[in-house]
Amino acid sequence: MFKGRRGSRAADVAALSVVSAGQIVWDAEGTVRQAWVHELLRRQAHLEFARSAASNDRAVALDRLNAAQRDGDPREINTAHIALEQALDDVRQSSLACEQVRRRLRAALDSQARAAKERAVASLVRQLKRNRSVIAASCAREPGDEAVETGSVPKLRRPSRWRFRVVVHRTAGLRQS
Repeated sequence: MFKGRRGSRAADVAALSVVSAGQIVWDAEGTVRQAWVHELLRRQAHLEFARSAASNDRAVALDRLNAAQRDGDPREINTAHIALEQALDDVRQSSLACEQVRRRLRAALDSQARAAKERAVASLVRQLKRNRSVIAASCAREPGDEAVETGSVPKLRRPSRWRFRVVVHRTAGLRQS
């Protein structure tokens, strides 16, 4: 019955779905970025704790080596020396892991900030596109326009009846005879 209206509705729905699909993608990407940042913060806290524990183990191994050297037992000195080397290696590895997580976290935060800027710019561009007709209409007014001078709101011209019928017939897909 109203084939033309369905077509225009379908076009409107398609345009809205593209806009809403883009918005959904932006929101999903933002959620993923935020989840990744939280995961990196959790890993960083875990690795900082591991590095602190390795540093404490290194201090204990150093104290043990000093005590063994004071006692003079070669077997105990050798065991304490091996424990100290292991503790130093653990501190080195945990420090490297902490640094890697810090770099990844910094990159993720930079990415999140960049995406926020891009989203803000895209939002402004969409808003400008929406307001383009308003801007064009305000620029099209002549300086001597009576409505501008008096401050009153201009009356809009209604389309003539025959134009309305032509538009209705075209959107409905009917032909005029």
